[in-house]
Amino acid sequence: MAKDKKNTELLLSKRLQLAITVGALLVGLANVWIASKLAPIAQSVAVVTTRVQAIEENQTTFVPRNEVELQLKNIKEQLDNIEEKLDSSLRIVQ
Repeated sequence: MAKDKKNTELLLSKRLQLAITVGALLVGLANVWIASKLAPIAQSVAVVTTRVQAIEENQTTFVPRNEVELQLKNIKEQLDNIEEKLDSSLRIVQ
């Protein structure tokens, strides 16, 4: 009887080991399947992230209108000064 009990325990132990192994195999296969389904999503997220970074880096900065007008006024004054210098140098040459 002790031998039968030991054989029964050994059989149960092997069956339990087999069940755990099969369970681990199923979980591994499920992980591979999930990873294959999520891979395109991860790639899409990487592409979107890259595009957003490119957009953020190339954003134009808006300058207030009065600042633009002031810069244009300064440019006009500089051009007027250059024109006056050219005119005076032409008068000297003539």
